[in-house]
Amino acid sequence: VGRQRGSASSSSALSPTHARLCAEMSASRSDLENLAIGTICAPIFTVALQPTIFLKHARMQGLALTMDPRMLWRGTMASIGNETGQAGLQFVTTGFFKRF
Repeated sequence: VGRQRGSASSSSALSPTHARLCAEMSASRSDLENLAIGTICAPIFTVALQPTIFLKHARMQGLALTMDPRMLWRGTMASIGNETGQAGLQFVTTGFFKRF
């Protein structure tokens, strides 16, 4: 799959795996396939990024920074539920608009 100018897959901030998935999210995939990709990826990146989100919020609120796993992953299930819906919708919507 070739990269298009200005597409998300050409961003240097994306990992190679994420860039590949973004490039595959296209008109050649059905809405259901795009939804499945988004909902499968969301829990993975949510768990991986949860500690950084906690640390960011703690810093913004002036709280002490901690490396306690109970604090770092606090609220992970709510974040997974939130991100799964958002990522699923984002993948479906992007796949839909790539058809035009």
